[in-house]
Amino acid sequence: MILKVNEEFKDQKFDLKQVYFFSKFFSIQNPIDFNRLTSIMDVYEDRIVDLKKPNLIKMLNLQIMPDAFNIQNTIKGLLTESFNMNTAIFASLNKNGISETHHDMESVFLIPTHGLVNYVIYEGEKFVRSFQLGVGDLLVIPKNITHSAIPLCPRIVISVGVYN
Repeated sequence: MILKVNEEFKDQKFDLKQVYFFSKFFSIQNPIDFNRLTSIMDVYEDRIVDLKKPNLIKMLNLQIMPDAFNIQNTIKGLLTESFNMNTAIFASLNKNGISETHHDMESVFLIPTHGLVNYVIYEGEKFVRSFQLGVGDLLVIPKNITHSAIPLCPRIVISVGVYN
């Protein structure tokens, strides 16, 4: 998978202090669809975690994967500083693959490669805002911001964690 920042966003930089959303931020060549995901799951089966939810696929620490390495390099170019990173894939086979409401210890760049998903941002338990993401969109959530993912159909999202 190759990410290319679309021309209108070529000068965009992120300081990781606020939530950012951009529609059609990326052009994606050779996106990860469910056919490619099954191949990735076969090769990196030791990276599949949390199989308690039958409708949710979660693969962590994929930065060794060539696609993930290229994606991380693209994200590095969008940052104002250099940080350690990791890459994960979250996929839902149907709209029942809702994530738990949580916050991450790292800032996350969320990039859908298949389907549609709503991300809901909270302040404590209070709803703040939601964003509907499709292929090529970008949502950046700073560390410690509470959020959840609600798929609207089968979806695949690449998550790049930035340890700032």
